[in-house]
Amino acid sequence: MKLSVKCDVESDIILTRRLEIKAEDLTLCFEVDKQGRWILIELRAELADPSQMKWGLQPVPDPKSWNKAPYTLVGEFEPGLYKSVIQKLQALESTLSVFFPVRRVNWRYPTIAVIFEDGDSEDPNIRDLQSIRFGRQKLGPIKAGEKPFVQIVGLALKSQPLVIIGSFWREGENDWVSGKFINAFFNFYFVLEGIYGHRNTKNGLVKKAFLASEELKTSIQAFLAGQHPMDSLTQLVKMVNVSNRLPTAEELVGLLVSTRGTLHHFQNNPNRRQGSPLAHDEYQGIAYLARSLAHKGILAEAVRIGPVRYAERKPPQNL
Repeated sequence: MKLSVKCDVESDIILTRRLEIKAEDLTLCFEVDKQGRWILIELRAELADPSQMKWGLQPVPDPKSWNKAPYTLVGEFEPGLYKSVIQKLQALESTLSVFFPVRRVNWRYPTIAVIFEDGDSEDPNIRDLQSIRFGRQKLGPIKAGEKPFVQIVGLALKSQPLVIIGSFWREGENDWVSGKFINAFFNFYFVLEGIYGHRNTKNGLVKKAFLASEELKTSIQAFLAGQHPMDSLTQLVKMVNVSNRLPTAEELVGLLVSTRGTLHHFQNNPNRRQGSPLAHDEYQGIAYLARSLAHKGILAEAVRIGPVRYAERKPPQNL
């Protein structure tokens, strides 16, 4: 019985053929497209104790009365196995990129399956599940009404002072959608620093300027009173190191500034919390906070700009 983890690959490596490499209890499969470009990797790991594995769709008793789907997904492996596979994928991505043009191994959102072999017994109470793919839900399209769209265009034509700040927002949104939360945090933080930092650069002076802004403190209070994803709030509470209560506005300002300072440096110390391309998910909560506050800040700046006014053109009357 094996655990299979497949990841899409973005690379400019051309291989002569599909490769399959066996290393101890692992099998690595390097898949290529018709041109020989490496596009996918699969790691198959032997399950040392198959009895600890539960995989499939488990029927839900009386799903109609509970308004639930008829099956729940069950995926349990021996402790540490999945984490070990992901760590090996990270090692492959990092090391190969030093010597070859590898842009990304998408280990964050893999396709997972269990491979049953001759002699393996399956749980008769669990329905077979071929595979499951993890993914990040992207923001859907927004249908823009013609009138508000034209109004925003008019605002844009007079918003030269917001161009640079808006560019940080745009890049932050791109990073947010792709799951690069550290990069997103930096871009959203620069929006806040540009609006409320009064051109200070030292952490202590930036924090003082942030706390002196009634507008920013009001936005933080609105954030604390709002409804948000529990995962993001849990991360924030953990980073501030408080329990049984929400952080205060002053604590969140301190967290924003200190996180920016922490992420700006890297000591290669495994015993210290640090940002890296492997740790984006650990900073989703603080990026979510910075995103919320940055958006409010830009909107407040935009309101203070008088837009170009347009008059709707009437269709010509028939003569």
